[in-house]
Amino acid sequence: MTYQEKLDVLNKLEVIHSESGDDLCVLVAKTKHNIDTLQSIGIPKEKLMITDDFIDIVPVAFEQCGASYYTGSKFVIDRVNDAIHDLQDGLNEYWNDVRDKKTHRPDLFAELDASAKNLSQAIEETPLRINEGRQ
Repeated sequence: MTYQEKLDVLNKLEVIHSESGDDLCVLVAKTKHNIDTLQSIGIPKEKLMITDDFIDIVPVAFEQCGASYYTGSKFVIDRVNDAIHDLQDGLNEYWNDVRDKKTHRPDLFAELDASAKNLSQAIEETPLRINEGRQ
């Protein structure tokens, strides 16, 4: 199951309460149905932030489902931003190798090439949205 498929399931849960900003929380009712739904997308019960009445699905969305941000009504993956971070990580690894005088690594060049192509594809496939629900 892809991250997007997991987020699609997560975004269908009925939100009881949410807060944005530094205290971001998105609460759903602590019900057997919601716990079963989360487990059906591969989230073990011990990874859930459960209180007496609620489940905070923010950690699940970001850590287990690849969400980039919460719009106030749904979790979203920002493919362009994620691709930029992947490319940046690869470039940092490359420059660390140069700094440490490590030998030429063809696998790293292949990873950088794949990351650059992924970024290009993400940009091409992403419609321009100005401030789409970001808070």
